[in-house]
Formats: sequence, C-alpha cells, structure tokens
Amino acid sequence: MKATRCSEAETLLRLGVADIVLLDLDMTGVPGTKLLQAALKARPDRLVIVMIGWPSIDSRIQALRDGAWNFIPKPFAAPHLQALVGRAALTVLGGRETKRLNDGTTPRSGGARRVTLLGRYGNQDAAAPTAGYHAALDTVLAPFEKDYLTWLLRQAGGNMSEAARVAGVDRTTLYRLLRKQGLEKGALLID
Repeated sequence: MKATRCSEAETLLRLGVADIVLLDLDMTGVPGTKLLQAALKARPDRLVIVMIGWPSIDSRIQALRDGAWNFIPKPFAAPHLQALVGRAALTVLGGRETKRLNDGTTPRSGGARRVTLLGRYGNQDAAAPTAGYHAALDTVLAPFEKDYLTWLLRQAGGNMSEAARVAGVDRTTLYRLLRKQGLEKGALLID
C-alpha cells in the first residue's frame, strides 16, 4: 500500500496496518520526523526505513535515535532499497517466529509469513516476501543479481573473463549466474 499525501500517511500509520514503512523525511506539508513518531506510536514494533536526501552524519544518527530501523540516502539504486526492504521483511518474519516459539503457539495459515509494507520503491508498489526465509531471500536477491550482472557485463564491455575477474568469481560461476537470471551473453546490450 502507499500514501501520496501526508494526511493519507498519517491515517494509515494510525491504523497500524503496515509492518514496514518507507518514509521520506523531506516531505512537504508535515515534517517527516512527525510521521516517524506517529508510525512508532501506533506500533512500536514496526520497522521504519527513512529516506534522507543529502544526509549528514548528524541527520543519520538523529533518524536512528528517533526510532528509525534504518535509513537510505537519496538518490539510491532500486537494488539497494530492495535489499534493505528484504532485510526488514526477514527481521519482521524472524521476530514473529521468535515470539511464536516463546509463546508456544502454532503458526497461523500463511498470516505469520505475510509482511505488509507501506511505501514505494522502484517503479512498483512495494511487495514484501510472503513465503519462508529462502523464498524471501530469493525475492530480494534475484533483482539485485540480474541488475548487477547486467551492469558487470556492460562495465567489462562484454568480456566474460574481465567480468569474472571484477566480480571475483570464475567464469563457470559467472555463466551459471547468467543462466539462472535468464541472461544470455549475446543478448545483453553493451553500451
């Protein structure tokens, strides 16, 4: 789910429906710190990732002191945000599993594996992993791997030996990763 206006965000935060919140501190209409406080007041267990434009060390530390789980400086690459959101989703799922084990309860059908995210990343509404650890990890890593491999081959000018050297893997591993991501050496457009 997403909110494009401050009033929408405040309402969604008060309802407490999101497990993870992507929050831009540089918003018009309301200070981002006010929304951060509202997010944590409604649900102290919620993870808030703040997006900070041109962050100083002080602004990063202040965001964390105010209760942010983590931050990401703007501008950022989609794979970086996907990895951060994936880590947050795994943290939420791990916390639920720990609570379940401590309480001695049995997991609900599917509910314990679903994470609700408030925010956007890339060009799509955020979609958090809804399966176990390995499936969640694959959800996060697959886009990163594909983007990284595409970038790597462009940087190496299509030279597979050079790409493998830069990546720190042997060519066999590089070819395996390319096949796994459905990338063909000749199909990649080299700038």
